[in-house]
Amino acid sequence: MENSNLQILLQEAMKDDYEKKFDSFEELSEFANAVEKNAEWIVIPTNSIMAEATTDVCDDFEDAKLLQDTDKNTGLVLNLIGTQYCVGLSTLSTLFPRAGISGPALSKVSKKELAEILNYCVRTRKGDSKIRIDTGKIRAVHSGDEHDYAELAVPNLLRAARQEISSYKDNCTFVRGSWSHYICSAIWDIHDKEICEHYAKLFKSMDLEIDEKDIKTCLVFQTSDVAVCGANVNYMIQAKNTSLALNGAIKLNHKGKASVMDFKSNMNMAFSGFKAAFEDIEKLKDIEINYPEDCIINMAKKVELPLKAARKAAEHYYEIFGSKKANALMVYTIGLNHIVDILKTESNKRMSERTLLDYQEKIARCILMNFKDYDYMRKVD
Repeated sequence: MENSNLQILLQEAMKDDYEKKFDSFEELSEFANAVEKNAEWIVIPTNSIMAEATTDVCDDFEDAKLLQDTDKNTGLVLNLIGTQYCVGLSTLSTLFPRAGISGPALSKVSKKELAEILNYCVRTRKGDSKIRIDTGKIRAVHSGDEHDYAELAVPNLLRAARQEISSYKDNCTFVRGSWSHYICSAIWDIHDKEICEHYAKLFKSMDLEIDEKDIKTCLVFQTSDVAVCGANVNYMIQAKNTSLALNGAIKLNHKGKASVMDFKSNMNMAFSGFKAAFEDIEKLKDIEINYPEDCIINMAKKVELPLKAARKAAEHYYEIFGSKKANALMVYTIGLNHIVDILKTESNKRMSERTLLDYQEKIARCILMNFKDYDYMRKVD
């Protein structure tokens, strides 16, 4: 990536809703490196933090674009020992707990009132806060206790992931990556021919003609500096335009003495367990389902997936198979996983990688649930 293009991306990245997708690992790694190079961590007493509304500092702030983006989102500036920093939207989920406040009312008060509430509450808090600043704004306010939040730099984790994947298998392919203020993710196809053949047969057993060459066996890496997730590795099948979420995510929380070496150990665990994860859903074909459309909606409701999309997925399932008896594998593969396809298609905005992975994780959770508990006719809404 040319340096001029990289600088333009970094300037755009100050926006709270910024998200960039990458088709090249090198470009993702280069961008993550540039963000980290200009980032800093500040540890200060929590009760020394002072909040102000952006409207109260507009005459004093040098970067007008930075302040404008902040004003339309959090509307807050924090004063950290004499220096003012804009507060990014990703910060609120960690800032509020550090101040000891919560609840829906916080989004309804004015920004000036919110700043006052924060100031009253942080004065009562003990201990330190570890504050993440990058691309011009505060992005997170973690606990500063050495036993709490552990820094795991995104570029280091990305390098470790690629090293471990390359050492495991020579012909692994980078599929895509993404970076936002909430999460960084990277997906590799590990080209497991045996599993591809296996899934081609599974799809054929459900009357889905998907060729083996169109199936990808993927490892998904994701991490966050703002407490959205730890340094996680999970599994996914991609078949044509559909992604199939699988269970068995291996997670490393940003806690205590967590390190890149711990993450490497988890990567090795992922390699030893991926076949079991890919084969795990095959067991679902032995579970008979009497009311497949209802089962789709009932399970989606249980794991808190959008019900409107779940109903459309159930209708899609009915168009393919009708109301004949089915098995849990069909419900999971063609019903529940289709919810994400619907959400991606109907989203007014481009669905963020964070939202997509969150939905897929919820769907993967269904694999370990008892499908028979949700196999009943629903009352008409």
